[in-house]
Amino acid sequence: MNQTEVPSQSNLLSAAERRQLLEEWNATELELPKASRIDELIEQRAQETAEDPALICRDRQLSYSELNARANQLASRLRNLGVEAETLVGICVERSLEMVVGLLAIVKSGGAYVPLDPAYPKERLAFMLEDSKPLVVLTQTPLLDALPKTTAHMLCVDKLGFESSSDCSSQHKEAQNSKKEQHEANERSAGRPGPQQPRSEKGCEIFSRRWHNWARCGLGRPALRSLAGPD
Repeated sequence: MNQTEVPSQSNLLSAAERRQLLEEWNATELELPKASRIDELIEQRAQETAEDPALICRDRQLSYSELNARANQLASRLRNLGVEAETLVGICVERSLEMVVGLLAIVKSGGAYVPLDPAYPKERLAFMLEDSKPLVVLTQTPLLDALPKTTAHMLCVDKLGFESSSDCSSQHKEAQNSKKEQHEANERSAGRPGPQQPRSEKGCEIFSRRWHNWARCGLGRPALRSLAGPD
């Protein structure tokens, strides 16, 4: 820059540096298959790279095959309890492997999840349970005393005896056969007002879209290490 140049009009970067900064480093577009959902993407990874770590939380981890198998088994358990398309399922768990397994299982079962933050005051949780009236609430044993009384079936995800992935092929097939119809039912009802379901329908839609994008961005990485995920 010479003495006659105005600082705001000077070029501190060369043309190559400017192209790298503004174009090359921002070329982050990713082709996303519109028909795929988060559960289908996990199933795809479970078939292609079964033993790769999918989740790591402190000193625990799950491979893609283990994550998919546990979600399939829990989804089957939810359907046996009456969960079907558009059924509300509460989930009140700490950030953990069980949280991801629970969310994935709800999607596989066709239900819509109702997030219940364990940090909320008990009165707030009582209002949310009364307002949404979920059929089932997924939780953890240490949180049972903190939850208000509810007519929902309480299912502790940390106490479920999960089978090995090789023992759940029939459950996986059952989940595959029922998911399409249930997903289409949710899509047809999206945006339709109802006495208890508008919030859950919106929440389920956000879950599918945002976690789908997050998972797709991590397909080329060794593991989805953060359980925080998108906000």
